[in-house]
Amino acid sequence: MASKKKSPVSSLAIVGLALLMFIAAVGIGVSMLKGPGEGDEASESESMSESESEDVSAFAPSESEESSQSESSSSESSSSSSSSSSSSSSSSSSSSSESKPEEPKIVDNGDSGFGNIPNFKKLNSDVKGWLKVPGTNINYPVLHRSQDHYYLDHDINKQQSRNAVVYADPAVTFGTRSQIAPNTVLYGHNWTNYSANPAIGRASDVMFAQLTGYHHLDFAKSHPYIYYSTESEEMVWQVFATFYTDINFAYNYAYPPSTAEFQNIINGAKARSRHNFDVPVSTNDRILTLSTCTRAYGQSDKQRFVVMAKLMPKGAALNPVKVTTNPNPVLPKL
Repeated sequence: MASKKKSPVSSLAIVGLALLMFIAAVGIGVSMLKGPGEGDEASESESMSESESEDVSAFAPSESEESSQSESSSSESSSSSSSSSSSSSSSSSSSSSESKPEEPKIVDNGDSGFGNIPNFKKLNSDVKGWLKVPGTNINYPVLHRSQDHYYLDHDINKQQSRNAVVYADPAVTFGTRSQIAPNTVLYGHNWTNYSANPAIGRASDVMFAQLTGYHHLDFAKSHPYIYYSTESEEMVWQVFATFYTDINFAYNYAYPPSTAEFQNIINGAKARSRHNFDVPVSTNDRILTLSTCTRAYGQSDKQRFVVMAKLMPKGAALNPVKVTTNPNPVLPKL
């Protein structure tokens, strides 16, 4: 009996079917090896970045020199980029040499903090004075560079910093009470206590965030004196105005252009003050101006909270000061 031959067409069909089954099996295996949600990683990262950016954009630099901050940041970025190109051996030696020095402890040596200046100056030669505001945690060295607002976004170790330091306006001068600027202007950040009803004495508030306690009448009554000293002399200052202002009021001239302009600064501060202080002030006085950011009048970054004080005579008695509410202060125009 003759044997029956297989058709060539059916052989090809069987081979094709086997190939299809093999390809399908390989595809299933690959999909099982792939981790769940791999494609979502980039979108999650983008979403986080947008959220962080929104949080940061709610704040502005404490002073009007935003351009100064961006130039600083740009310079930092460029220097960082250049250092990253160095070899791994030089990197490791550089990182050990750039280790952050230990900050001296603040010594409570009386009311003013004056005795702390020498130790902090060893850490950074830009330390030029000391500021202490009773009733707050403002008890800091004052730094200064005459060329720019470098310390708007750098700490005492010259590292980039959001909180930065308390620093003096570039035009401010130092020395004895007869050598200092007519208007010693000091800046400090306030990232946390800038509402229309600021907290008093909250420990998490740093730099000038507790300065806004002077918004409240009772606080102003109980803390009428501030201590700001240079390396040359320990000094006491008597508060005469605490106010909100827009940046169109030129309160922060270290050297007002004229006697009339200096008088305008004093008059403008008193007219804007939330409280009336029974403290006479004239253009013959040296004044101290502490300036920080606020959002008490909305989200505009063109508003400031300012405390002004006049220099007390050496050895003068620190008597109580009569402080009352100003019923009609001049308000910021935003």
